[in-house]
Amino acid sequence: MKAQIGHFFKNVFSFFEQRVVQVCEWLPIYVGIFSGELRQMVGQCFESGGNETGGEGYGLNTHAGRAVILFVTPAGPKAIHKPLFFQQDIAFANLNNAYLTGKMGIQINSTFHLHTAGCSGSPSGLDRDSSHEVVSRKAIAQFYQFIVTFENGSSLSPDQNLSPRLGYESPTSKPSGNRFYNGLGGQHRRGPRQGKTARSETDVIAYVNAYMYSNREPRRPIPCPIRVIPGISPIREAIARSCPIPELRQRIDFPLQRIRFKAYEPESENRSPTISLPHRTYTHCLKLPEHIRDNITVATRDGLLVVSVPIPPKGMMFVVYDLRTVNRVKAVYVSEDHPCGAHVDITEKVLRHGVYTNLSTIYEKGSEYLGRTKSYGHKWIA
Repeated sequence: MKAQIGHFFKNVFSFFEQRVVQVCEWLPIYVGIFSGELRQMVGQCFESGGNETGGEGYGLNTHAGRAVILFVTPAGPKAIHKPLFFQQDIAFANLNNAYLTGKMGIQINSTFHLHTAGCSGSPSGLDRDSSHEVVSRKAIAQFYQFIVTFENGSSLSPDQNLSPRLGYESPTSKPSGNRFYNGLGGQHRRGPRQGKTARSETDVIAYVNAYMYSNREPRRPIPCPIRVIPGISPIREAIARSCPIPELRQRIDFPLQRIRFKAYEPESENRSPTISLPHRTYTHCLKLPEHIRDNITVATRDGLLVVSVPIPPKGMMFVVYDLRTVNRVKAVYVSEDHPCGAHVDITEKVLRHGVYTNLSTIYEKGSEYLGRTKSYGHKWIA
């Protein structure tokens, strides 16, 4: 096996340069939100009277780094609403942020706003700039933006609005099973500020498009599906019982069965078209620090799989697995200067728990090894 691994390292690095797959890209992208918050979001937009409006989304992240929205805030009393422009009340937003972060333990992870007649359901240049500013200024790894349009207020063509390929379906077509999320029914309750409107509620279909902004490519919004969590958020219930900000206690509803969006489909996940990383190893990758995890690469050759993990500032660790025996570590190598340079075998030094030692432990021991031996010689593989 050692001879096989040595041969592997002599030939694999050009392959690394050509066919590496970043582990962070394997993670299926979606954003989670409670159904009550989705209805609140659309309800606020519906009653805007033809002017643009919006608010912020607050929540937490899962272990895999996906955002879950637990509460959406309304526009403030001094917000500016125009047919093609919306500007949040900054003082109101700051007040909400202090309360929700300090008292409820959740953080801002998204914004939403309405695009009125003549606007598409995709981000405008101003939308991209504003999200880029948030990602850059707050150093947020991922930030989400929801854009709401209505059937009789969107400039999308009928084919775009109702195409099943976009995750939508026509309100007059037959429901398409579990491919599209068509709501859970339920009685529509008017919010405290909702009055008569020129549009018939029973005729209006809302479309919600979600986009993710990454600090790696902050100006490129990535369309992402929405995973709806049934029920009312516990944060919403807690705020309804006691909250010093009256605007946050208001409930504005919209029927879920008339909200269309691209739904998350777990059965269609395809993390990599060419490489099958063992699930246990994959989850270990996700538990590493974010700045490390985002730069992990993997490659396969000659029946072996190599997970390449950076060790700042200039080190690299290579963990070798046998594809025929999942989860078992065959060898571990480190390099100090360049991934295509010479490598030192540290297998016996880092496999403290045998061949099933988890990647976090291997990484920790590999980092310690490079730190201790930085100024000393090694027996390198030629």
